[in-house]
Amino acid sequence: MFMATRFNILCIDNEDSFLEEIQAALLRAGHQVHTAIGGANGLMLLGELPGVDVILINHILDDMPSMSVVQAVARRSTFNSTGVILHSAGDVFDLPVDHAAWQRVDVCLPAPFHPAELYDAVFEAYTRRRGYLYCLAP
Repeated sequence: MFMATRFNILCIDNEDSFLEEIQAALLRAGHQVHTAIGGANGLMLLGELPGVDVILINHILDDMPSMSVVQAVARRSTFNSTGVILHSAGDVFDLPVDHAAWQRVDVCLPAPFHPAELYDAVFEAYTRRRGYLYCLAP
């Protein structure tokens, strides 16, 4: 029997309309979803939320660099098992890789993405961070 896993997810982005779309898609999948506009609000909310499983961060944030958010997550041992997804409307493979925080990013997700791709990215980030073997059946 297949049992679906439900995650506690924090989505950080600049655009409220995009956050609403992401939230709706993740809620349909049964996840608990919190949203924050901007990196500073995301970090503040992250400090208040118990047990965040996955954080979805837009690579381009208006108020601070996304890698500053990733670094803040990396510095706190309470988030060692929290998966991090970085999404970008540009080519994620063209993002600068010289930042030390890259090792803390579990999944890069190019936008726009289909809800199924988002679900897979959430599951992959969760399982990678916990050291589980991740595999999608063909």
